[in-house]
Amino acid sequence: MKEKLFAGIICILGIFLVLSGCSERSDQAKLAERGIEVMSQPITGYTQRTKRGVTTGYEISPTFQTITGQTYTCHGNVSESTINQLQHNPVIKIKYLLNEPSTCTVDHAETSGIWFTILIGLGLALGAVAYIYNRSSL
Repeated sequence: MKEKLFAGIICILGIFLVLSGCSERSDQAKLAERGIEVMSQPITGYTQRTKRGVTTGYEISPTFQTITGQTYTCHGNVSESTINQLQHNPVIKIKYLLNEPSTCTVDHAETSGIWFTILIGLGLALGAVAYIYNRSSL
């Protein structure tokens, strides 16, 4: 009984990951279709992600002003070449939705994590359902 409960929780987690990834993908599609482009305010720094002493990526959090004058912060993971470009010119292009400025994307941001999240979620959900079905038929 405990195993089925644990598998059910894993199934729910998998479904949550799939829905989260699909929502992120939908936001990216909306931004590509009708996003408003603005330039960020000058970026003062970035966060370097390392794993075992090796740099795996960079995260920037530029602030931008909407056409109505409100200020928001957008987050994005970027490559080393983008960081090198920002050292010469510390502004970057940002796209945001007019009705929802907190939904935004940084130019040249990495989006490969969306598909990874969806695939992991599918794997968890399908594996848990298969486990529950297999245990129920015994």
